[in-house]
Amino acid sequence: MLQISKKSKNFSVMVKAQSTAVDKVQHRLEQLDCFEEGSQRKLDLSQGEYVGRIEQLNKELISAWHSEQRVKALKIAIQCAKLLADTDVLQFYPSKFVLVTDILDTFGKLVYERLRMKADYYK
Repeated sequence: MLQISKKSKNFSVMVKAQSTAVDKVQHRLEQLDCFEEGSQRKLDLSQGEYVGRIEQLNKELISAWHSEQRVKALKIAIQCAKLLADTDVLQFYPSKFVLVTDILDTFGKLVYERLRMKADYYK
């Protein structure tokens, strides 16, 4: 009888740990959905404000990457790539293009370094 209760206790601990992990993943997905919804709004911004927003995205990308939130970093990179399709304000486009491609270049370097470190680990 002790063995059964011991097994059931381990099972309940395992189920609790799994439900906590599921809750954590669910919470992260909700955060990402909120993040995406906030980025979909179009605002009338000056060029300086627009550049500031793009630089903020760069900082968010780097901080998400360093805090092991790879999916959030990928979503930010995708969001930046989508910014290139927006040509509503043509006079901002050259500076926007340079800033966004710098962010995408940074993301590519982060991914490359991670892959290189993983490859070195398995040698």
